[in-house]
Amino acid sequence: MVDGKKPERSGFLGGGVRLGTCCDASLWVMDNHSIVFSDFYVESGQQFVKMEGDGSLPAGRVVIGGAKLEIDPKADRNSIEINNYKGDLITGSYQYYPGNPLHKFTQTGDAPFALTLWGSCFYNCKPQITLGSKGSSATLGNNLVVLDAKDNN
Repeated sequence: MVDGKKPERSGFLGGGVRLGTCCDASLWVMDNHSIVFSDFYVESGQQFVKMEGDGSLPAGRVVIGGAKLEIDPKADRNSIEINNYKGDLITGSYQYYPGNPLHKFTQTGDAPFALTLWGSCFYNCKPQITLGSKGSSATLGNNLVVLDAKDNN
């Protein structure tokens, strides 16, 4: 968990490797903080990322790269849940697995937010991106590999 309500922000917070298994959430960022992870692996997790914030605090940026992302199919949650986080989430190079056939990216709140989903493969599953009125998204170089043609929407 990354948190702290002081508006003064300096320095760099990052991680090289993180294994998120059987945890809820694998990464929880509060108060619009920033963090970078270069190799974030999630298998059988309850939730990938939860981000919370406050529009009065400085904007943050979360950048996450990894190889595999699979949410436990029994977990009735969003893969990524953003609640009033002011800033950006940039995530990519994942292979999303079909344990959870619908990977939900959900943003709520009044704070401006941008999601960038890049270079990922959705194997027999697909993303569902739901953003609030101040949210925006960009998807770059992603691939859907589906076994049933009707799911190619």
